[in-house]
Amino acid sequence: MAKQNEFKCPKCGSPVKAWADLDAQVTFTVTASGKLTKPVIANSYQTDGRCGVDCSACDWSLHHSDMQEDSIFESIANSALAAQDSIEFLSAKRQNSN
Repeated sequence: MAKQNEFKCPKCGSPVKAWADLDAQVTFTVTASGKLTKPVIANSYQTDGRCGVDCSACDWSLHHSDMQEDSIFESIANSALAAQDSIEFLSAKRQNSN
């Protein structure tokens, strides 16, 4: 088991991952024939604090809203939330259609 002050999974001791949800809007240019082209994916900057931590190995997870004020995981969840604010645009990988 992990010590109380380590950023490790309290269930199995594995490293944790911090996450923050990202709201996005996809906008397309529409050609004269009605085809959607040139997708632009922009961050819509969610403001309701959807963030948390997950274990990298087992099924343990903790949502920010379920954290106690003194949780060691609160700071890294909040850091993930703050980092998502720096993302203005996302890129989409195109799939080849055969």
